Amino acid sequence: MKKNMLIFGGKRFINEIYDENGYKVSKKKNIISLKKNYEIDNFSKNDLNFDEIKSAIEVFSSVRNYDLCVIDLSENSIKNKKSVKDYYNSLKHIIEILYSKSIKVILVGLQNKVLKKYNAKDYELVLKKLKEEYKTKYITEYEVNDNDSYIAKNDFMLKKAIINLGK
Repeated sequence: MKKNMLIFGGKRFINEIYDENGYKVSKKKNIISLKKNYEIDNFSKNDLNFDEIKSAIEVFSSVRNYDLCVIDLSENSIKNKKSVKDYYNSLKHIIEILYSKSIKVILVGLQNKVLKKYNAKDYELVLKKLKEEYKTKYITEYEVNDNDSYIAKNDFMLKKAIINLGK
């Protein structure tokens, strides 16, 4: 039986395409390939905010029991100029809601190009701090030194990391 997964993210979990009818969102291949292992509800979009995540968790977890939630929101938070303190508090609250529903959490760190573009070390440090505080799983492009973290430098590695950490 497949496990149930929630995904809240940005660019890595969606593609925007434009045609004569306007913008359309198309699921990326790594999401499609994850469907072999999981039933997925993917709420990823550009400019996804924490209030939308809270609402989705409350509504959908009352209908389906989720095993896992992947959160990749750092870039959205940086672009929306969310302070590091607000980012920490909002993400902490989301993790607490998920844990209260017995949902395992995987935090996805910033891509190296985003980290450099926005000089966003503090956002990455928030993820590491929350990983330690809540014993979440963690995916990053950088060196890891524990069994709850995984290095993923491309979409294939990201999919593999989610599958391995979601066990």
